[in-house]
Amino acid sequence: GRAALRSLRSTTGDLKPSDAWKLYAVNDAAQSATIRTYLDQGALAEAQTALTQWENDTPMSKLSGDLLLTEARLYIQAGDFRRAAALLAVCLGNDVMTSQLPDIMHLQLDTLMRLKRAPEARALAEEAVKRFPGLPVAGRAEAILRDTGR
Repeated sequence: GRAALRSLRSTTGDLKPSDAWKLYAVNDAAQSATIRTYLDQGALAEAQTALTQWENDTPMSKLSGDLLLTEARLYIQAGDFRRAAALLAVCLGNDVMTSQLPDIMHLQLDTLMRLKRAPEARALAEEAVKRFPGLPVAGRAEAILRDTGR
């Protein structure tokens, strides 16, 4: 909570600026994991509170993408697919190759299909098949292409 963040802030002051990002990356990963645990347990209110706290405590976390992806997961759990799709589009629009990109694409494919936005889903599915053959996202993408009449 707050004590950990105070500790994080005081610790970053003792580091070279080139190393401070490592602490923030670990913090973001820990925050994301905590919120995903809440979501897995169906504890939506707790997840929202933790997300708001994370955003307020370290607003720069929005730049890493972890916070946006976690927020999108929260909206998916809450059934607000329109907001989730908008956040996932931002994550995809950053055009940064991260280990999370297949997961982001998978979530966006499902969200677009729930919103009945098949043309967008097809375009993303074609990209996913090309970029990530053999991964689960490519399997989901192939199913979408098949189901929407390739």
